[in-house]
Amino acid sequence: MSGTHGDERGGDGANGEEFDGEEFDDDIDDGSIDGGADDEVGVHAEGVASDAGGSPRPVVVAGPVSVWWTVAAVPFALLALSWLAGAPQLALPVSTVDGGSAVPTLAPAERLEGLARMLVLAPVAATATVLGVAGVAFVRRRPIGDLPTLLAKCAAVVALALVLWLVPSEVRMVKQAINLLGVPLAAAFLAVPVLRLAPRDAGLFLVVAATALATLVLGAWAVVWATG
Repeated sequence: MSGTHGDERGGDGANGEEFDGEEFDDDIDDGSIDGGADDEVGVHAEGVASDAGGSPRPVVVAGPVSVWWTVAAVPFALLALSWLAGAPQLALPVSTVDGGSAVPTLAPAERLEGLARMLVLAPVAATATVLGVAGVAFVRRRPIGDLPTLLAKCAAVVALALVLWLVPSEVRMVKQAINLLGVPLAAAFLAVPVLRLAPRDAGLFLVVAATALATLVLGAWAVVWATG
């Protein structure tokens, strides 16, 4: 009897060794144990955001389009009224005889010219902003998403960023830096909460949008030169 029990225990020990040596190795080879973890790490390493179904999440999801157009219209109307009223914050400081600087009063023609420039710049900048989002979607291999919401949000980003034109400064170089550099930097900052971009994508968005804007401006100059 004792020998029989010993054989049974020996058989169990042999089976245990067979499981540890062969079945466990098979599980490792076919990836049933570590494969899931490797796949999960691979997705996170690529940095591609995906939804619960595993498909890439769009950059812009559908939202209240009318609300975002309203957000864009309010600062845009403020700027238009400021140009018509000749707000001194919109004028570039000029040098005075004694070596100082002063903010000039905008003439009626200058006010209309500034308003016209803003009416042209705003849609061009919004188009560049859309292209910036498209660049992020291309690099991150994600769909762009809802187009009406994208257009409304890009218009809101541009209009809010242009409000920096109303920041006063009596130093001409500072005022020019605010107008030329502050506005695109503000647009990149606003793209994070408005367009729901990741902070690491804000820089990519800024580079693509600025390149697109420069290309559009140079293209317009080339057309004017060719037809002039």
